Amino acid sequence: MPIPRPEPTLLRVTALALIAGPAVFLIDNLIHPEELGCGHEAEQLAAIAAAPDRWQLAHLIGFLALLIFAVAVLGLAAIVDASDRRLALYAGAAAMAGVIGLANALDGFTWGVLGEVSGRPGIDASTIETAFAESRNQRGRCRTTRSGWAGLAGCRRSPGVP
Repeated sequence: MPIPRPEPTLLRVTALALIAGPAVFLIDNLIHPEELGCGHEAEQLAAIAAAPDRWQLAHLIGFLALLIFAVAVLGLAAIVDASDRRLALYAGAAAMAGVIGLANALDGFTWGVLGEVSGRPGIDASTIETAFAESRNQRGRCRTTRSGWAGLAGCRRSPGVP
């Protein structure tokens, strides 16, 4: 039995998303300010406070790239669906899990707010640094540098945290 050819619009949109997703993500990475490692909270907050709009714009562009990646992987799953529905379902679910896992790294919006607030006069730097450290989950639970699987699998909580 011949495999039906997917409709041309699906092929074009999928191809465009496969090109545009990485291109938009590259733009995000080119304008994104440097992220410093754990233990450099004060310096990271200062860097964010120096360019809060750039920080937030980079994360907005990153979110847009994720949406485009979702279109790309769902388009590929739809194309595969014509020949193997089960494979399309499993591959589409796995690909979306990857997209969701990558979205776990988009905690930069919170970082941007903390960085902007840290630059205001009269703000308690220690409290902001603690909030920033907690938003990074650096105390052994789930570091931001881990793969997207950490977001899917869940992170251990500290004792006493509900």
